[in-house]
Amino acid sequence: MCALGWLAANAARYQVDPARISITGYSAGGNPAMLAAYSMGDPLLPPSCDVPAVPVKSAVNFYGPADLDLLHRSSGSRAYVQDALGRCIGGSPERHPELYRALSPLTHAGANVPPTLTVLGTSDRIVPVEQAEALQRAIDGAGGIHELYLLPATDHGFDVNWGGFGTQIARAKVEQFLRKHGGL
Repeated sequence: MCALGWLAANAARYQVDPARISITGYSAGGNPAMLAAYSMGDPLLPPSCDVPAVPVKSAVNFYGPADLDLLHRSSGSRAYVQDALGRCIGGSPERHPELYRALSPLTHAGANVPPTLTVLGTSDRIVPVEQAEALQRAIDGAGGIHELYLLPATDHGFDVNWGGFGTQIARAKVEQFLRKHGGL
């Protein structure tokens, strides 16, 4: 949120339209990107610096987790995920249920979140498809806008190959989404 506040404060200097700020994140970065977009102004997750709330026009989530407790229990790479979450959060969901809940974008998903696009591979071995489907249900069920695009036979980090088939499809989906919801 500090980075968004800095960007908004310096918008004129960098010729940025502060009314058209969209945010994206990949993998573990998808989580804080969604949190920044969904919890702006929420006292549960205040920014770590003194910045005003910045409205986010849209969010793009590339294979980022939406429910950390569920990820801890259901990842196809459970040992890796449990170790990473344990080091990041300070323990398991049983030890820190309030932190896992607060740091899960799903907790903040509702009608007022910016339109969100999630792109995820159906063969992702780290973030299961259920993560994106739960986010879709939560946002759609509250009357918000969430577009989910699942890439068949595609694993986590598919976009490392910039010219790959999955990346080309994802780029086209992102452009289409941003033209519709991001002010392109």
